[in-house]
Amino acid sequence: YVKPEVEIENYKGIEVEKTVKKTTDEEITAEIDRVRERNSRMIDIEDRAAENGDTANINFEGFVDDKAFEGGKGENHDLVLGSGQFIPGFEEQIVGHKPGDEFDVNVEFPAEYHAEDLAGKKALFKVKLNSLKLKELPAADDDFAKDVSDFDTFADYKADVKKKLDESKEKAADNAVEEQLIDALIERLKADIPEAMFVNETENFVRDYDTRLRMQGLDLKTYFKYTGLDLDTLRQQMRPQAEKQVKTRLALEKIAELENIAVSDDELEAEYKRLAEAYNMEADKIKESIEASALTEDIKVKKAVDLVKAEAKISAKKPAAKKTAAKKADADDAGEKKAPAKKPAAKKTTEAKKAEDGESAEKKAPAKKPAAKKTASSSTKTAKKAEDGESTEKKSPAKKPAPKKTTAKKPAAEKKDAE
Repeated sequence: YVKPEVEIENYKGIEVEKTVKKTTDEEITAEIDRVRERNSRMIDIEDRAAENGDTANINFEGFVDDKAFEGGKGENHDLVLGSGQFIPGFEEQIVGHKPGDEFDVNVEFPAEYHAEDLAGKKALFKVKLNSLKLKELPAADDDFAKDVSDFDTFADYKADVKKKLDESKEKAADNAVEEQLIDALIERLKADIPEAMFVNETENFVRDYDTRLRMQGLDLKTYFKYTGLDLDTLRQQMRPQAEKQVKTRLALEKIAELENIAVSDDELEAEYKRLAEAYNMEADKIKESIEASALTEDIKVKKAVDLVKAEAKISAKKPAAKKTAAKKADADDAGEKKAPAKKPAAKKTTEAKKAEDGESAEKKAPAKKPAAKKTASSSTKTAKKAEDGESTEKKSPAKKPAPKKTTAKKPAAEKKDAE
């Protein structure tokens, strides 16, 4: 294809709003708790009965109409009580028992259970509680701060957590501003874009997604098997973002041309160095993978983004205040009508069932659609060349798929239908 003739005007002085959310005490506590969770340890429980929150190690075998059913048996299975991992009623009947206890658990499979031969039927599980463990979090004190950070006191560590959360919110606000500017540029873009450009970019997105899956030990074929998706569906999902990427690139390249943006040798070398550090490669190998002319164009696009942002009229916008309970009560007293409660969205079961077939009584989240690659101000094609050519590279900052959540991981055969 031939690149289209591009026109763009009024790209300076674009009006956008920037909203920086304040960091709350709850967010600071939640972040610290996540770190405590990562540094937790499991301790054995021998002097009390099982409670919600405990990890119970169990053997179990299920029976329907006094007959053991396929996949209804498991040994040394760890189950967090109260997690809702097993079918309703199962975990609740483990609570109160002690390690070594053998007992029956009576449950009824849900009417919409994925295994039709078990759906709606009553079942009896013979269970043995092998052991109990409890996750113990480290205390939020000075010792904890010393273990997980470079600070000697918890107060200093907490202040640093707040600082980093503030920086993250500021960066998110800047990214939101950039997205507004990109959308504004696309609206101002005039070009007859060949369909081939959109198709090619969509294929780039698909290849990039496959690369990221392979970095996690998967591939598209396996991903499709456990999500119920196919290649055409994946392309359809990625097409809108691919179109945006093409239009963004064309707009920024034209701005770089109109503004006579140039790239110095020092800027080019600095970018090679940055890529080498990002992908954990030697600079010379990066230079072999990415031509200087291609990287120069990328830098021009980045500088065009910076120019548009510097020339924009950015106004600060305060985040909407949350309505307090007192205000809500006042509004009710004043006779304001409450909005009808929004019905929860119906769960999509088609794809999830495909992944669940042959699984145990554990509930699985429906497969998530892959996130479309975020539009970048610079081309991703040159970076992808480095990704495909070196096994020692660091992972791309692009969002990674979470195979556990997409049910890509095969369930253990021994836990099949029992759960």
